[in-house]
Amino acid sequence: MLGGSNPKGVVNVSLSEEEIGYRIDYSIFNTGDNTGQFQISIYDENEIDSRLMYIGRGENVKGAFTRLLPPSRGEYTIVLFNLTTGDKETKKVLFDSSKAKININSVPSGAIVKLYKYYTGEFVREIGTTPLSNFIEINKQYEIIVSKPGYSNEVIGPINLQKGEEFSTTVYLNIDTGSKYLGLVPSLDTLGTTVRITTNPSGATIYTGTTERGITPPTGSLDLDLAPDYYQFRAVKEGYNREIYETTLEYGDDISLNMNLTPINQQVFPYVVVGLLVICGYYLFKGK
Repeated sequence: MLGGSNPKGVVNVSLSEEEIGYRIDYSIFNTGDNTGQFQISIYDENEIDSRLMYIGRGENVKGAFTRLLPPSRGEYTIVLFNLTTGDKETKKVLFDSSKAKININSVPSGAIVKLYKYYTGEFVREIGTTPLSNFIEINKQYEIIVSKPGYSNEVIGPINLQKGEEFSTTVYLNIDTGSKYLGLVPSLDTLGTTVRITTNPSGATIYTGTTERGITPPTGSLDLDLAPDYYQFRAVKEGYNREIYETTLEYGDDISLNMNLTPINQQVFPYVVVGLLVICGYYLFKGK
């Protein structure tokens, strides 16, 4: 019970496990003679939510904090603060999940994730859109299907997680060229890595394989968004020797690449000079 002068408040809390997290129900009872202003807050390491309310004399107000996705074990702190008197009451709520946690990302993102029973193929439920974190039941064989219009489905599984375990993965979706949704699919240059290319001098055409990617601008860089893979970048400009750079890109990479081009005559001239000196030396030696 909150101490001090009227109004006074009593808070009761209870916790229940939901399909995708936790639900904490609370009730606040004003035992004082006057209407009071109360604030109830919930914390894990930081404040998650806070609500402000006026509660009349003898009035009981109920509510709930829901859709919480904590780690599999830990505690919440519930604080009831009486703004009228300055008193507060604190309660701890312990939780120990009977579920396992899954974290799924996809390239591209925005894919739908569905859960199926592994042996029967029976649909269980849709568990969200990537990137996602969610809970599934333990000690059961599941198959997870990740799908997005215009892309081939990716299948994860079977997975069988135990209490408190956590499963994380990233799936790379391939474009389905036969899909009726192909028009919804962006170009292949939007799949998770960024390469920013500059050349000296500018105005060089950049290729990967036989694909022309663009021309380097006078200022700034030519920015390419590419799928994770091995690439050979070639910079080509008339009057200059081509420059080649090879690398393997991984999801999330963001690299800057500066390619210096050498003029063709600049590379040939030293060899011409050396050749003439060798010839002159030969005839001078022969004349002796």
